[in-house]
Parts: sequence; C-alpha cells; structure tokens
Amino acid sequence: MSPDLPAEAPRRRLFLTPAGMMALVLAGAFILRARMLEVPLERDEGVYAYLGRLILQGVPMYSDAADLQMPLLWLSYAGFMALFGKSVVGIHLGLLVVNLATVWLMFLLGRRLCDPAAGVVAAAGYAILSLDQKMLGFTANAEHFILLPALAGLWLLLRAEESRRPRGFFASGLLLGVGMVVKQQGLFFVAFGGAYVLWLAWGDRPLWRRRHLERLAAFGLGAALPFLAFCLWFAYTGVLGRFFFWIFEYSSKYASKQGIARAPVNMAQTGGPILHDGAIFFGLAGLGLLSIWMDSRTRRHAPFLTALPLFSFLAVSAGFFYRHHYYILLLPAVSLLGAAAIRSLSKLFLQAYGKKAERVITVGLTLLAVAQTASVQRDALFRFTPDQINKSIYKVNPFVESPEIGRYIREHSNPSDQVAILGSEPQILLYADRDSATKQIVMYPMVWGPPDLSAAMQKETAREIEEAKPRFLVFVNVPTSWWGGRVMPDLWLIRWLTQEARQNYFPVGIVSLAYPGASLFVWGQEALHSQARSPYSVLVLERRPSPAAASPGASSAPAASAPDSR
Repeated sequence: MSPDLPAEAPRRRLFLTPAGMMALVLAGAFILRARMLEVPLERDEGVYAYLGRLILQGVPMYSDAADLQMPLLWLSYAGFMALFGKSVVGIHLGLLVVNLATVWLMFLLGRRLCDPAAGVVAAAGYAILSLDQKMLGFTANAEHFILLPALAGLWLLLRAEESRRPRGFFASGLLLGVGMVVKQQGLFFVAFGGAYVLWLAWGDRPLWRRRHLERLAAFGLGAALPFLAFCLWFAYTGVLGRFFFWIFEYSSKYASKQGIARAPVNMAQTGGPILHDGAIFFGLAGLGLLSIWMDSRTRRHAPFLTALPLFSFLAVSAGFFYRHHYYILLLPAVSLLGAAAIRSLSKLFLQAYGKKAERVITVGLTLLAVAQTASVQRDALFRFTPDQINKSIYKVNPFVESPEIGRYIREHSNPSDQVAILGSEPQILLYADRDSATKQIVMYPMVWGPPDLSAAMQKETAREIEEAKPRFLVFVNVPTSWWGGRVMPDLWLIRWLTQEARQNYFPVGIVSLAYPGASLFVWGQEALHSQARSPYSVLVLERRPSPAAASPGASSAPAASAPDSR
C-alpha cells in the first residue's frame, strides 16, 4: 500500500465535514449571485441608491429627499457605493456580501438549534430560496438587510439563554434593534426576541424575580437604542419632524390603503408562485413543525422554532400588501424547520441502517430540495442575461432602459444641472449622476395619500420644478410608475406638466417601451418629429435656453409635444 494513502484519505473526507460542505454552499451562492451583479436597478433600489448618493454628498437624511423607509437602509447603500462604486455592480456586490454573511448565520443558527449537519442544510436552503425570482431575490431590497442583524441577534439570544448574563440579552436586543432601523418590519423580530425572553422567564417562575427583570430590561434597552440614537441625530440635524412624518404618519396612511379584506387575494397572488418554487423546502418545513416536538435533540428549542415562523409571517403580512420581496423574511424559519425535518428523517435511517444511510438521506434530501428550486428558476440562474432577468419580471417598466436614458442626460448636461423625473424612476438619477430638482422622487404618495396630502405634494413638486428650472424633465408614461394600476391617474400634476412642457421644454428623447421585444430609442433632432410607438413610453425633454443665454441669431427650440398620458 502506498504510504501516501493515509494522508490523502482525510483530505478526501474534508468535503464531507460541515466546514467542507459550508464552503461548497458559500461558493455556490457566490457563483450564482455573481451572474446577477449587472441586473439593472428597479425603482425601489433606485430610491435607496439615490438617497445613499445624497448621504455621500453630505446631504442630511430626510432633508432634500425622503421615502417611508428607515434610515439604516440608505446608509447601507451609501456604504456599498463608497466601498464598491456608485454603480449597479457596486450595489449588488454589497447585496452579495450581505447574503453570504446571512447564509453563514443560518449555519450558526442551525448548528445551535440542532447539529452542524442541520446548519449546513439550513444554509443551503436559505442560499437557494433567497435567489428566487418570484421573491425578487436578485434585488437589493430591504428584507435582505433586516435579516443580517436580526439573525445575528437571534443567535446571540440563544447564547444568552445558556449564559443567562444580562449583557448577552443586551447585545441580542441591540442587533435586533438594528434590524428595525433598516425597515419597520424588523419590529416583528424584536417582538419575537422579547417574547422569547419572557418565555425563558416563564419557565423559571415567578416572573418578577430580579434576574428576569434585569434580562428583560437589558434586552429592551438594547432594542430601543438604535432607534433612539437616530432620533437624537435627526433632532440635532433639524429633520426629526420630517423623519416622524415619513416613518409614522405617511407610512401608516400608506398601509391603511390596503385593508385586511384584500389580504387573502394578495397573499394568494404572490404567495402561490413562491410556494411552487420552493415546494420541497416548504413541505419539509411543515413536517419540521411536528418533528421538532418529537425529536429529543430539538425539543428544547421547539418553542423558538415554532414561534419564529409565526412572527416572520406577521412581518410578511405588514400592511396586508404581501409584496413579493416581503416573503424573504419568512425564509430563515422555513430553512431551519426544513433542516430539522431532514435531520429527523435521517436519524430514523441511522437507527435502522447505520451512519452511512444517515449521511445519504441528509445529503440526498438536501440536494433534492435545492435541485427542485433551482430547476424551477433555471432560466434566471443559468441562462438569462442580466437584462433578460430584469425584463422577465418587470416587463415594460423602464428599468433596462434607464441606463441609456441616464447616459444621454449625463453626456448632454453639466454636473451642476438638475433633472426632474415625473414618474417613480429615481434610478435614472443615479445613472445620470445628477441631482433631482424636487424632493419628491417617487410619485406614489401623490396617488396613494389622502386627497389633501396628495394635492399639497403635487403643488409643492410643481413649485420646486418652476423654481429650479431643471435642465432635463423626464416624463414616464407607465401606470406602474405612478400608482401600480393599469391606466395613468388623472392628476393635476400631469395637467400642469403638459403646460410647462409646451412653454419651456422641447423633446430630445423618446423611448418606446416594449416587451418581450427591444425598446426603441429616438434621440436628438429626430425626436422633434417622432411619436412614441408604444402605449408605454418615456419622454425626455430639455429646457429651452433663455433669451439672454441664446446666441444672437440662433433659432429658438421648438415647442414640446404635450405628454401623452393614455
């Protein structure tokens, strides 16, 4: 026998260890996400990217522009762009790093709740499910950034359960509180953590013992600290009122527009396809809810694993909209329960057939579940180009076209020139590297808000445009860019735009949006004599030079065609 064989055998077995398997999971997640780095930004990403760009310019948050999201999301985007560049790739590189860190946390949670093999299964489940197109997993939406601190907080909570030290509960609450200042839905993970701390105290009654009160107080203080810190900062910068308006007053009115009556319909429309894509994982999760109470290895943490999907579902249900990307918040619970089910099944085979059968069942069921999910989304994962991935989801929304629109504006303007976009497409501002002429960078508040608030916002937007006199005005004739319906809304602002465009602007670009075919771009002089060839279009208008700025004898620019808001 060769003397080298004993040294080689351990190396061959390395990939069967949890460390080796996790290396494969992380490598696979990296490779699949790397294909998606250049997927064009959609409008939510555009909002966060533009607000992050303002932060990098030193503009105080909630001053020049705002949205109903919490501030840490914008700071995250600013950090990504500072590290990786103000580009689509830079933003999606940030998402890739966050996703890989979350996959690793899933391993740590699964290992602590069950065993190392369950940690690998949970990590693999989250890695593939979080890529699902139906959940917009390729976009840098807030849900990814909630889960990173939230899962770290839950892991620390499980450690604090063993140590029983208040500082452990404080650290757990602090990280869960960080998730809450990414987006309001993070509050449900704080609530879960608080409920679990109370559950631990209930098991050691009476509840009013000093040690229980100290742990609960430490957890609550940690959870509140991130929010309180931002409140103090915004009070110092003078924007606390605007901060409260967006995250409390407006967000509550936005959420109330839907109502619980629409919840079953919304959930069926978005949740059905997601269940289909991850059918095996979701089925195993259902089995896991039973197995965790029957398996002696997981029974200790069965209350944790039972309550986590409940609170996660409440987070998904916020506002009863059931947006596709909200379901990302449910994936850790699904992956952990699925892992518990697979490990319980494998233990049955261990008792009957031995260690090798246990390993085969664990690996085989995990690969089957991963393969089923990957097979359903094989086009996006393996075949589509970045533009095709975007178009397959967003159809005629002008996301693939936005880089070209931004490029034209950037090449035909000065860095100090401003742009007004009438439509919810702030990603164009990032591509153009230009500032908005108005604080209102999305149009939804003008349609979704109460009539008095909507009217005030429209008048303020028109006033800001009239005062700023932006170099370019972009009108987006796509209903989903205004309110999500199938027809353009009848707004005073659009009627005002028609008059403003006729008096002060002329067309320099017409983009006729198409799906599944290619959109048609018309630029320059040709745009003066062209019409949109699609019901959905983007009109780029340039401001006429003032008489003082025009050269002697120069002909005035032609009048702009009135925007067609069919």
